[in-house]
Amino acid sequence: MGNDITGVDLKGKRVVLDPKIVGAGVQEGLGYIFRCDSGFGCNPNCSGQAVFGEFEVDQEATRINRGDILRLATEDERDYGEVKR
Repeated sequence: MGNDITGVDLKGKRVVLDPKIVGAGVQEGLGYIFRCDSGFGCNPNCSGQAVFGEFEVDQEATRINRGDILRLATEDERDYGEVKR
């Protein structure tokens, strides 16, 4: 898959999160897109899993685990907030 995060430095990237960790009641589309800002989990060569950043939908800052990320967001998803399943 072209959006696989294996070996990818995630700092500054927008990613699609696993809907299971986002929670019920989250708006479709942007609710699953997360911007990665920092943390050892951004680096593919570190043993740490923490990724700090914010949700695109409401800019809520939080921490996630690298394992909660399904894939990189596509250009369309980044531009329009529509997550393709």
